[in-house]
Amino acid sequence: MLRKQIMVAILISIFSLIFSSCSSNPGNSNLGINSINSKTTNENVEINGNCIERSNIVYKNMEAAFRDNNQKLFSIKKFFLDLRKHDPKQMGNLLSDDVTFIISGRVGIVPLAGTYRGKADVERYVRSFCSSIYNAQMILQYNLVGPESINTHVQLIGQVRSSGKTMNLELAYNWVLNNDGKIKFLRLYYDTYAWYNAFQPGGSNYVEDMKGKLIDIQPVNFDTVQFIKEVYLEFNTMNLPPLLDKMDDNLVFVLKGDTNCVYPSIYNGKTGFLQFCQNLFGVAYYTQTFIINSIIVQGNHIDVLAHEELIWRATGKPFTSDNVHSFVVSDKGTILSFLSYNDTFDVYYASLP
Repeated sequence: MLRKQIMVAILISIFSLIFSSCSSNPGNSNLGINSINSKTTNENVEINGNCIERSNIVYKNMEAAFRDNNQKLFSIKKFFLDLRKHDPKQMGNLLSDDVTFIISGRVGIVPLAGTYRGKADVERYVRSFCSSIYNAQMILQYNLVGPESINTHVQLIGQVRSSGKTMNLELAYNWVLNNDGKIKFLRLYYDTYAWYNAFQPGGSNYVEDMKGKLIDIQPVNFDTVQFIKEVYLEFNTMNLPPLLDKMDDNLVFVLKGDTNCVYPSIYNGKTGFLQFCQNLFGVAYYTQTFIINSIIVQGNHIDVLAHEELIWRATGKPFTSDNVHSFVVSDKGTILSFLSYNDTFDVYYASLP
């Protein structure tokens, strides 16, 4: 009974925040973010001209993550092996001539963030990555193979050369291959605020993002694509009763980012999800609710590539994010786990006075 009363109270609070945002919305007169540094090239990201010692990256779980003999995974596995060798030239054989890498984050502020076009530019990014981190371990968590793209989930543990800090972050690589099996496109999603913080002097010497729980890929007997489309429709319209029905009682709901921004946190169960909604709408409101760009499904795992646009209430600053949302569902059709890889630095920046 008490739990229901708490949930009703949170629901009332959420709806009051949503309606207040409708009345106070200043409109879309200026949705463009005034970047701290408007430079669009990546000339400032080269750290040391050359890669460091070849034994720098140690992989764990490589064979398990790539045990599927799907031919689409060959170039991706080889990419990681060449990354371990710090051999960007050899890696170039895996790339299409028109390859594009997008590393999420604000260019000129978040280290290595930017768009890299062509083999030479991508090779320069790889050299910069290799030379900025040492004593690194990459734990390959799993791959999700879709008809149009592939997502590889990785945990990176290593030390940042410039700051001496140890980072422990999860990364989501979204790959697109051409008809020859070469890498045509990569976008890297991660906690950009934590990455930025790991490169800054001072503060804690250990930087870790928030993580959920890893659950093995298992088959399910329902249409997960239709299921997840309904989830986004219900969230975008705040149709909470059917949305809550899709939440498992043991749900672990993780929003990475700076906890000082109020809504990034780890939430548990249906009440936790409602608390997330209350926290989010208390500090921000949507100018563009989620647009689904792609859905990658494998068994009980669902990755959604989505775009959103919001405004921070206190500052009036807009912020946008292209996200990977990783879901794990149960065989009874409920969400067991949710993990968001979004541009957390942009959230942090929008909150600054």
